[in-house]
Amino acid sequence: MIVYLDTSALVKVYVEEEGSDIVKETIEKASLVATSIVAYAEARAALSRCLYEKIFSNDDYHRCIIDLKSDWERYFKLNISQSLIDLAGELTQLCNIGGFDAIHLASAIILQQQAGSAVTFVCWDARLWNAVNKEKFIMVPDRI
Repeated sequence: MIVYLDTSALVKVYVEEEGSDIVKETIEKASLVATSIVAYAEARAALSRCLYEKIFSNDDYHRCIIDLKSDWERYFKLNISQSLIDLAGELTQLCNIGGFDAIHLASAIILQQQAGSAVTFVCWDARLWNAVNKEKFIMVPDRI
């Protein structure tokens, strides 16, 4: 199984919250775990926000960063290309989603085309989930 994680799902690997167990179980079953190269900066921003909002301690924050950096090498990362950005631009209008969400959706579409097989898309963002669902991906969770 090929799994694509948007940032909302990726963060659940490092921050225990609703859905973390589902994301981790899905990753364990995957033969390949992919995400966009932009997810790293987005994840770091989310983890920093957890620190500044005192959701977790300095020690927890540093552990999360170490774990993310270590795991990052194992993820298949889709790079940004002009064709991906062009597709993402179209998706913002077609799906009424923001720029980074469109980059994630475009990345997953390109991954699915390149792999020639189904990709399981994992996210916890309702607007992106609805857009992804229209694109006929296998969805985790199956409903938000």
